[in-house]
Amino acid sequence: MTTAMAMRRPVATPARNLPSQLSLLAFVVVCFTVQLSIRSGVTGFIPVIASLALVLVMHGGAGLQARWTVPMYLTSLFVVTTAALFPSDSTASPLPTMAVVAAILPMATTIGYALSRDPLMWQRFMRTYVRIALIMAALATYEHVRVSRILGSTEQADLDRALVFVQHPIVLGLLLAIGIPFTPCLKRRAVRLASVLLLLAGVYSTGSSGPMAVSGALTVLTLAPSLTHWFARRPGLLKVALFCAVVVTAWLSIYHWTNVINDSTTEEYSTAYRPALYSLVPEMLAGSPLGHGFSGLPQGVLFIFSNARGVSDVSISIDAEPVLLASKFGYLGLVVYVVWIIIAINGLRNARTASLAAMGLLGCGFVVALTTWPQIAALLFMTLAFAYSSRRGSEGHDDGASVEARP
Repeated sequence: MTTAMAMRRPVATPARNLPSQLSLLAFVVVCFTVQLSIRSGVTGFIPVIASLALVLVMHGGAGLQARWTVPMYLTSLFVVTTAALFPSDSTASPLPTMAVVAAILPMATTIGYALSRDPLMWQRFMRTYVRIALIMAALATYEHVRVSRILGSTEQADLDRALVFVQHPIVLGLLLAIGIPFTPCLKRRAVRLASVLLLLAGVYSTGSSGPMAVSGALTVLTLAPSLTHWFARRPGLLKVALFCAVVVTAWLSIYHWTNVINDSTTEEYSTAYRPALYSLVPEMLAGSPLGHGFSGLPQGVLFIFSNARGVSDVSISIDAEPVLLASKFGYLGLVVYVVWIIIAINGLRNARTASLAAMGLLGCGFVVALTTWPQIAALLFMTLAFAYSSRRGSEGHDDGASVEARP
């Protein structure tokens, strides 16, 4: 039995792991610098897909046989080539969803599975992620204090919301927030606490209320592991809470929320926009129970009416993942989102850090269209795959403590 376990989990030397470490570093750097490629005229999906492919190659195909990895590489190559030859910012373009489903989803889940089978590499990934996130948090705080952009900007609005090298402040807030559950990989408690505080400062600097609320919850669960263990031993309680949240949201969408916003300021509009989106889901599902496919909601079908901004076409900006999935895949999309949350809940017992990161992303997904941002989609599928594949492992094996010091 010992021999079989040794064959399944070989101990790799640092030299042997160096290519994998460098590829994971490249992936993390890409996650925080997508805006650089966009400014150079490259679609944001291309560097994310390329970095995921690099991780797979450097990680030895993630332990999969060639008959699985070769089609995966060819699919990613096709998507990247198509994105490069036919870039499109149109909301009706099926290309972004195709990139997520055909390339990012299979590669990110494969990497998550591979990392769940390699605790040492998972620890190194977390340390790499936290270190890069701390640098970006410091830069975000600098931007917020100076009320300026490091990359420069011709727009004067929202300069107090840090952006650094990503596409939108809310994306930066999410990337920094999910670094919080990874901080236990740092050895000294004082360093962990200082890191959490800096990450919180970075999230605050983005001016994004969703990531700020999520980062607060993740901070409590990270700094109070006994509370996380309490919830991990009672997954049924979290599932009951999820069921209640679904029922309440459905009731509000049908009977209370409306697509008419009585606003006078930008803050009022932003606060009321998401409930207005959810109020359209029943009509969306009634018109197309199976959704509209990869192209999503057609233009000129559903609208939001605002006192200050007039009429807005919903297809242009669907800023909530459940609503986005419902527009593309109908009832099935909503079921998929609930299943994702259940996977994260079930993973809390054996994959705490990955599950907390996934739950943080999914919690913010109620106000953010997660899969429209390629690096967020990749991290979501990676952490979900890690949580799912670790569900039968030993309790607490992903507790964030350094495995290099274990016997």
